[in-house]
Amino acid sequence: MEEKYTFVYIESKKYKRLQDPSIQELLLKWSVKGNLKFQTYCFNQHFQLYQKQELANAFFQDHVIASTLQTMSLSGSWAPVGIVATSVDVEHIPCSATTMAIFSCLQDSSNGIVRSDGWIVQRPYEEIDNYTVADELRNVLLNHDCHNYKLISEAHREEFLFRLFKHLCLGGQWCQYEDNIKPYINTTKILYKDIIRVQKHPATKEVTITSIVLKVVARGSDGIAYFPRNPENEQNFAYLIVDPYNRQITTLVHHYGGTFQS
Repeated sequence: MEEKYTFVYIESKKYKRLQDPSIQELLLKWSVKGNLKFQTYCFNQHFQLYQKQELANAFFQDHVIASTLQTMSLSGSWAPVGIVATSVDVEHIPCSATTMAIFSCLQDSSNGIVRSDGWIVQRPYEEIDNYTVADELRNVLLNHDCHNYKLISEAHREEFLFRLFKHLCLGGQWCQYEDNIKPYINTTKILYKDIIRVQKHPATKEVTITSIVLKVVARGSDGIAYFPRNPENEQNFAYLIVDPYNRQITTLVHHYGGTFQS
């Protein structure tokens, strides 16, 4: 009989780059600090992508996970989920980018999104998908009808690296937007390097991504999503970042709103 997945919480795991005071200051400014959480678990079994649903089901139905995995309560505080999932939606997210070249079109001043020094071009205020759009960066991220939208291919928009960038740009409920694109680019790079694993080919020195990224929504017996809550909001998101070689899972969850943290 095949052994079932089991999980061990690595409570001591730290994300050193993210603890840098300058990064923490930006996360606070974007209303993300306090609403974004990482946790790491070890698991015992071999894993390949075709087993994504099996792994996700086992993860969210495990009692160790129920007692240690944290989600944000309706009162805005973090607490263990306390339940096992009845169902889990799982989506494989492409994760192949090994450089920041995906953002070159955004930083090219000839495209009219930023100026040559990285300052973001402003535009008339409007609401798109309940987000305030007053500059060309958020316009190209959210407005399917803007003339620059197709600068970024759908394949690139699906990449985990680009998703992280968009999540940071949109921020939390009290987000104070940047006037320059560089803090978004730099913080995305730091976050990506902290949670994604790579390997280098010994002969060619080519770097490839070894992590597998799964976007998840876990639901209880009542059918209501709890990890994350209210996934209809794009900024309520949860990912399992699986390192199949070291047999580790990093959870990344963000809840839009919550409490303001200084």
